[in-house]
Amino acid sequence: MPPALLDRHMAMNLFGKRYSLVWSLSMAAVDTKAYVSENVWTHHHRCARLSSKKGSRNIMNEAASHKIGHRNSVPAYSLADCCSLELIPITKNRQTSYLDPDYTHSAGSQAWAALHERFTDKQARDALFQPEIVLQCREVGHRSLRVSLSNKTVDCEMDIALVGVLARVLVQWTLEPDGGKPTGQSWTITLTMEESSLTLVNGVDDENMKELFAKYLDLSSSSVEIVEMMDRDGKILGKVPRNLVHEYNLLHRGVGVFITRDVPLQLPIHGARNSSPSPTHQPDLYCHRRTSTKRIFPDLYDMFVGGVALAGEDSRRTALREVGEELGLAQGNIGDEAILTCVVCTGYNRCVVDLYCYVMNTMAERVSWQAEEVAWGDFVPFNAVQASVDLSIQRLVSDGSWPGRYPPIQSSYNGVFPKDEFSSIRNWDSWDYVPDGLLVWEAWLRYLKED
Repeated sequence: MPPALLDRHMAMNLFGKRYSLVWSLSMAAVDTKAYVSENVWTHHHRCARLSSKKGSRNIMNEAASHKIGHRNSVPAYSLADCCSLELIPITKNRQTSYLDPDYTHSAGSQAWAALHERFTDKQARDALFQPEIVLQCREVGHRSLRVSLSNKTVDCEMDIALVGVLARVLVQWTLEPDGGKPTGQSWTITLTMEESSLTLVNGVDDENMKELFAKYLDLSSSSVEIVEMMDRDGKILGKVPRNLVHEYNLLHRGVGVFITRDVPLQLPIHGARNSSPSPTHQPDLYCHRRTSTKRIFPDLYDMFVGGVALAGEDSRRTALREVGEELGLAQGNIGDEAILTCVVCTGYNRCVVDLYCYVMNTMAERVSWQAEEVAWGDFVPFNAVQASVDLSIQRLVSDGSWPGRYPPIQSSYNGVFPKDEFSSIRNWDSWDYVPDGLLVWEAWLRYLKED
């Protein structure tokens, strides 16, 4: 009897000199009642789309998925007989319904579509989800776990490294059933695919993450930042060192923060007609341009302050920390709740983003940014930001690199606005924005239109 499937999504991406891997989860939620009598307790089903080019073998549109489950029902804090994680290919002929055939889709837009696809037809789901690679984690002795790879098709160095990361996430799920409290016991972990073993002195608490992922870390560093791998709905799947988030493009938590001048943003009253505020009635937004020496996105603009949330860190605290670190603002004038939550998917980043607004009191605070990070920054009229973002998105669409959904959303200006309205803003119509910020902005525009 197959396990029941629950809706759990994550995404990851890996770029190397010879190949690129693009992972993004999708799945089908199905009725679980049929399996209750069989005592099958399944926690997670994960699917990931994979595009890869290895030598002469071009499988750029293949896909893969992960499934964690197959747990027999057991008392709380007891281990299941076996947890498994499956990698499942999805061929290029199985296009997601979120992709518009009239557009050329970037890796990011394909990843976003895969994250949001929900299958309702069991036959369609079963046709897609046929395992190719299977990881299994079993208790093999007193406080001893063994993770094994039951299929030997993982044959390239980068793929093996990624499987090793996922194996360590599988260990966490085995020792922390349903994301519960750690066992508080010492465990010996044997990773057969690496022919190695390690000991976790106190289960899988934060202190043991460095030991669990030692293979992937610079052990000379005195500190290791730990972040949380997420599903698309914001549920924690496991913890990983921060450096692996970007190396393997794991879906993780982050924040975006609007900085407004003196007054907060006007938000729509959802459910009320015509409640979306006019752009001319919104406060100015702080925008900045990255320096030309930045390793990622040199010279691009951004309308947000953003950053990665650390494990266990409330997103509001993350927002306050990032605003303080990047702009030197410390008055704490930020909302108690996020305005919205969205999923960002690009070819290099997967993030569940909480959006906040920080109201800067210009009489009491001054922006102070680092010269090596920011080349220019200032408050910009809200309608100028809207019009310039429209044009930036249009340019990405025209060259096939827009990472969002299609057709892309535009503001009421659609990029057309008399230049003399923004005569004091130099070259606003040529500003190119950071793609991640554009995706959060897109979610913001959709939020405004929900009423």
